[in-house]
Amino acid sequence: MNNLKTIFSGKGTLIAAIALLSGQALAETAGRVTFVNGAVVASAADGTSRVLQRGDSINGGEKISTRSGRVQIRFTDGGFVSLQPNSVFGVDEYLYTNRKPEETSLFFSLLQGGMRTITGTIGKVNKQSYKVRTPVATIGIRGTEYLASLDGDDLKVSVGAGLVNVANDLGNVTAGAGQNVSVNGPGKAPELSEEKAEVLASGVNGDEPESEEEEQAEPTVAVGNVLGAAGNPLLLVEDSFQSGPGYTAAYGFFNGADVLGGYNDLAADGGDSSLTVTFSDGGMQSATQFNEPSFDRGSATEVVAHGGTSGSLKWGAWVSSGVEDGGSLVTVNAATEFLSDNNLFNYIVGYLAPPTAIASKNGLVGTYTFAGGTPVFATGAAPTDGYIDDSSYIVVNFGVTAASVFPHLNIVINDAAPTTYNVTGSYSASASAPTFSGTASCSNSAGSCSAALSGFIAGSTASQVGLGYHINDTTRDIDGTAAFNLQSLTNGSVLAVDGGQ
Repeated sequence: MNNLKTIFSGKGTLIAAIALLSGQALAETAGRVTFVNGAVVASAADGTSRVLQRGDSINGGEKISTRSGRVQIRFTDGGFVSLQPNSVFGVDEYLYTNRKPEETSLFFSLLQGGMRTITGTIGKVNKQSYKVRTPVATIGIRGTEYLASLDGDDLKVSVGAGLVNVANDLGNVTAGAGQNVSVNGPGKAPELSEEKAEVLASGVNGDEPESEEEEQAEPTVAVGNVLGAAGNPLLLVEDSFQSGPGYTAAYGFFNGADVLGGYNDLAADGGDSSLTVTFSDGGMQSATQFNEPSFDRGSATEVVAHGGTSGSLKWGAWVSSGVEDGGSLVTVNAATEFLSDNNLFNYIVGYLAPPTAIASKNGLVGTYTFAGGTPVFATGAAPTDGYIDDSSYIVVNFGVTAASVFPHLNIVINDAAPTTYNVTGSYSASASAPTFSGTASCSNSAGSCSAALSGFIAGSTASQVGLGYHINDTTRDIDGTAAFNLQSLTNGSVLAVDGGQ
């Protein structure tokens, strides 16, 4: 990987490297400009350049220089890149149109400045063929959202969702949502860091709507037509996460994991049993059921860096505010709990899938892959961090009135010799309220362990699963929450796995 430093250090060498690519790779239209501010320039391999305007195409083999401007690009595979001022960014290779998934590829280069990105189809179906090359390391992904900034030879990467791997000849580090990776110059290995990527661009959706027509084409409406007892929609528009009814939640906490809430599951008095959630400070402030507190942050603080969203799911964490007694009092599942300084309360909230979404997939098997979640942290005598391996998945066998849920969770803790925890469960979730919770089978590379999982099938089309987990191996606790997105639907059935309830 040190060769990258040589490759990228000479004048014009990026263009020379691009010129070595196939003519097919250079010719393909990679995307279009959806927002631009200032004189942003695109340079082609033949030396020609042009000042970009909104709607212009971006082609494979071009180099983008923002100078004092900013630009947002939507790629044909659905991905986004937003570049801050004083950035130099290369679309080194882009192969997508009319190709099989295994034949797609995307190679970017960040030579200066900062970028925000959400990966598209290429990064989700052909992860090995997505790379962002920098002079000091290469960034690989597992279908994700992240920020990257390069100041000279100092690279910082901050993960918003999914997993990011930063690698060079001296080592590699995989980081999950809310975590940061730094490479502090040439000859340095990547390492987890508290330093965040410094990216000034306003976000992957640009600084203004793409067009007046596109803004009007996405009105804020309810998903579905199910109303609560008060006449309010039980599902709000996905990604909006407005305070109100219609939510359910799962959590990971030192005393276990559980699910609370339901969908159109009316109590004896006709009341709506879903959670009414209040959001503030970027996360969940409180949640009530039947006007009684189910969750409340109390004097704890929202860990903004641990939060994230994906479709119908929003996750986050509470941390002790550091009061005199060494912790905070919070409400968890309608009970008062003590959140100590060395523990986090991790949650995931979302819009529960309606019964019709479950029944419509009768006889089909859905495979859900990891999309992001709270960072993995193990408390105990020697606290350390870790990550959810991208081999983790959830299988759902759909029926008319119920679904069978089989989570397969692989968590790696960054001990001196990494410890891997393999957790599997088998649960049944009704179509009317597709939630599940209970014990799970657990094994690890260092000995025995116990586990509990909880979760719910989410989204107006049952396209996601929200999961909470708790693992204990007698020496430490591992807690967190995670989102899984539907990757494929097939005909047939699945075999139950060991463990679960």
